Amino acid sequence: MIITWSVTDGFNATTVDIADHGLLVGDGIFETMKVTDQGVFALNRHLNRLIAGAELIDLQIPARTEILAAIELVLDKLKQSNIAQARLRLTVTSGAGPVGPERGKEPFWFIRALAISPKRNAVKVHHSEIVRNEFSILNSVKSVSYLETVVAYDRALKLGFQEALLSNTQGYLAEGAFSNLLFVVKDLVITPTLKSGCLPGVGRQIVIEQFGVQEVDLLKTELVNSQGAALVSSIRGVQLIESIDAIAIPQSPALGDLLKKFDHYQSLPDEYVI
Repeated sequence: MIITWSVTDGFNATTVDIADHGLLVGDGIFETMKVTDQGVFALNRHLNRLIAGAELIDLQIPARTEILAAIELVLDKLKQSNIAQARLRLTVTSGAGPVGPERGKEPFWFIRALAISPKRNAVKVHHSEIVRNEFSILNSVKSVSYLETVVAYDRALKLGFQEALLSNTQGYLAEGAFSNLLFVVKDLVITPTLKSGCLPGVGRQIVIEQFGVQEVDLLKTELVNSQGAALVSSIRGVQLIESIDAIAIPQSPALGDLLKKFDHYQSLPDEYVI
């Protein structure tokens, strides 16, 4: 079941204007958030990133109060449908505009939410040949211009993997297609720095702030020295990596412990206060 709401049609939303520049030129941003029985996990962090991203690309977005009111409407619908865990995506585009790159004058925004399963097995990851450009302005933005990521992920799925890993132009590991990365090296849990070209993920931010994960860049050639690896995001939490292509990844007690700590942290009220 998918619940959809838009600023123009409320819960009757079914279509997007064919002149919308989010569709035509990828001019828009989004946030994907996890809904639990307590509300939206890390909502403030997600909205802060949305606002920062909009400022970076000069995109007009609705007021925070408007966004919060709309999210509350969708949360009520989820409760009415007895959905306790869901993925909620907020998308904002520059709206309908003229033919060509010139932006329109009125942003369009909508929300979609669907139930998710709490199951989270260890995954097999493919090291994509697609390279992350660490100098791109879009690295700090959840842009709807997602084609590189979609292609990397689609190719990984077709090869029998569950996620794609991307390195940057210098050969340093950057991120997963839809996640940030964690590694254990010399008994230290690390995650690539923002200089690697990775997105400043909300889950990544939490493990750094709350659990002492260190920011250290790792060359793709150093993967063989890893004592463990995992994906992290606010939706999936910490998810262990079983293998990266033909490289079997050791199951790290440190990452297993971090997984449990993150899950417990999601149950605390701290990240649900608006």
